[in-house]
Amino acid sequence: RRLSGLPYVVHPLDVAHKYAKLFGKDEGIIVALLHDVLEDGPKNTGKGRDEILSEIKKIFGWNIAKKILALTNMKGKKYGEGLRKYLLEEGDLIPFKVKFCDVWSNVEDIGYVTNPEKKRRIAMKYLNLFNQFECIFSTFPNYKAIKALILQEIR
Repeated sequence: RRLSGLPYVVHPLDVAHKYAKLFGKDEGIIVALLHDVLEDGPKNTGKGRDEILSEIKKIFGWNIAKKILALTNMKGKKYGEGLRKYLLEEGDLIPFKVKFCDVWSNVEDIGYVTNPEKKRRIAMKYLNLFNQFECIFSTFPNYKAIKALILQEIR
């Protein structure tokens, strides 16, 4: 469940909806729907990350799998490291567009975080990501409004 009490499935659907509205209907919608499966799938299915990635490759192909992998937070890696690596190797902005919509969806739910320090820590993580990739995110529609929502949670 989300902090709002809604079923978790609402989040990937919201991310995909935001993506379609902002960026159109392309393979990014599939990536948006699956963006958290490599992080959350092992906890919920008992399958390992590699097994889930293999299933994604089999069903959707390596091109989609690479994008989902770029969005996956890996233990011991800096937040956003997969995006940076993907950009250098592929030069494709779909994972950035999905992450943008993911952050937007998460920031809309941040009001349900009751611990002020945790809320601030989450907002700072997103602000740092936005600052790190500002040259990309700032070209997307609604950038200023979403960044303002993040900043509002830090104050």
